[in-house]
Amino acid sequence: MKKLFAALLLAGPLLAGCEKYSNPAPDFTVTADQTTVKVGTTVNFNLTGKVDNLLFYSGEAGRNFDLRNNYSQSDGVPEMQFLSTVAAATVPTPAPVPAPTVVGTQNLRVLVSTDFDGQTTTGGGYDSVSVRKATWTDITSRFTLSATANNLSSGVVNLNDFKVAGKLTYIAFRYVSVAPLATSIQRAWTISTFQVRTRFPNSVVYTNANTNTESGFSIFNFKGLPNTWVSAATLTHTAPATTAPADDDWAISKGFDFTKVNSDAAGGIKVKAQGLIDPLPPVYSYKYNTPGTYKAVFYGQSGDINSQKELVREVMITVTP
Repeated sequence: MKKLFAALLLAGPLLAGCEKYSNPAPDFTVTADQTTVKVGTTVNFNLTGKVDNLLFYSGEAGRNFDLRNNYSQSDGVPEMQFLSTVAAATVPTPAPVPAPTVVGTQNLRVLVSTDFDGQTTTGGGYDSVSVRKATWTDITSRFTLSATANNLSSGVVNLNDFKVAGKLTYIAFRYVSVAPLATSIQRAWTISTFQVRTRFPNSVVYTNANTNTESGFSIFNFKGLPNTWVSAATLTHTAPATTAPADDDWAISKGFDFTKVNSDAAGGIKVKAQGLIDPLPPVYSYKYNTPGTYKAVFYGQSGDINSQKELVREVMITVTP
């Protein structure tokens, strides 16, 4: 009994200590030595107080605290571009054959769909029946296609009229030819550096696809053998032989979400990432290189794995030319 009483006496202070312990909330202040500066001038933020972890968001594109959890917004403008190369260009022009069933430079068509359901097959790739059911708009005339030059730029083309809320946008390259005459040679095409981007206000750019590989092209050979699109680092379609039948081959990209943006969560700059026993640095310095008005944010967290407490301090900074 005496031993039990002694053990309780010894444990008492430890239990009392545990009951009194609580995770301290972050408590810090931020002031700037100047809030209106010229481009290239360093702003010194004076820091006091205690906090476990502290991140700085400058307010610039990619470092906007308010967009750290933002993955979509509706005010982006999508655009597309690519390089094209053509070969085997000596083709007689049948007259007249309506597009897209013509030879020559017009045997390549660029199409867009916003109602394609993206249905896939068990073996991978899109379902060909779904491709046929979808509405495809021909936008070939918006692009500059190669006639004799290699790697000719298509120009940057605005696709804002194909941005539909809640819908993905699919882009297709269609190779169509008539049955060649005995002396005709169909065109061969190479598409490279295929890029799709969405530009948002404040110079924010989301890259939907930066290469042919990232575009995830699926291939369909609806008519004609053996030539078809081949998707790798480039998108290529070889020229059918002079005796080959009419050809109709498609290469369709993955679906693009033109409301998608990068989160700025990774844009926080680490100011402090140690325990409360280590003081804040007294000054954090930052230089703005572009004119504008920015909300500089210091985001602090304290606590442990079971309980995190947050504190946000904001300073408006105006940067003049």
